Amino acid sequence: MNILTDLKKDIGIFVVEHRLDIVANYADYVYAMFMGKVIAKGSTNDVLNNPTVIDAYLG
Repeated sequence: MNILTDLKKDIGIFVVEHRLDIVANYADYVYAMFMGKVIAKGSTNDVLNNPTVIDAYLG
């Protein structure tokens, strides 16, 4: 198993990552930031489908 998968069973992990394909494999809860402000938070699926996130990152 992957070390992150093993660790998240016992402790909380804070990861800063820009590649959402990596984040989606491990995260239970995600914060999306734009210009230094949180623009969405929730499950990976909810954040990836959030209109504000889509507009900020895909323009």
